Amino acid sequence: EKAYHMLVYLVKIALTMIFCFGFVTVFSILFGNENSIVGVVVLLCLMVFRNADFGIHTGQSTILLVLFFVIMAVFPHLANHVSPVCGMLLNIAALAVFIIFGCHNPFMFNQSTLVLGYLLLYGYDVSGDSYRMRLLAMAVGALLSCLVFYRNHKSRTYETGIKGVLQAFDLASSRTNWQLCQIICVPMVLFLAELCKMPRAMWAGIAAMSAIVPLMADMQARVKNRIIGNVAGGLCF
Repeated sequence: EKAYHMLVYLVKIALTMIFCFGFVTVFSILFGNENSIVGVVVLLCLMVFRNADFGIHTGQSTILLVLFFVIMAVFPHLANHVSPVCGMLLNIAALAVFIIFGCHNPFMFNQSTLVLGYLLLYGYDVSGDSYRMRLLAMAVGALLSCLVFYRNHKSRTYETGIKGVLQAFDLASSRTNWQLCQIICVPMVLFLAELCKMPRAMWAGIAAMSAIVPLMADMQARVKNRIIGNVAGGLCF
């Protein structure tokens, strides 16, 4: 019986991997190899938001999800074509929308999806015809994500809406302090990495995003272990 359950578990993992590979491959075929990263971002949103919500009214959450996709489609591209300082300001503005409205419940860890998706698109920017195809790919991704999100969460009832989220923004609360840390620190780390001419500077932003968690004790432990791991990795390399 134990072997049977293990086999079922392994088959489930295999099917999931096949689905993920096929999904990203289809996006690459339809929208070009340069936009395969869009398939990854859309896949992340589908797999996460079919279970996770934003902690607010489902109808308003669906509208916010559309807004998030618009921001991911436009802001990373703009930030790559302006000065580093202006790019940092654009990134701060984009992350402010993600974190304030998409992470009202910090322990859903929605920032790991929204901010990660944004940074991936920022790091793999395209132009010309490829960017026009990217806009189309993001539109398709937004449609799929919103359909799945609304279908899975329409029965959930939340009294809090967008207005309530804004009213809950309070500098005296630990949630708001964590949100501000994400909003300011991640773009700043990205900015500093670009000033230092680091290749694929987006990975510095992703590292900062993953270390900045809601609980201070967890954040300190992650930073400590990250330093040790980076030093060990650098020595091994």
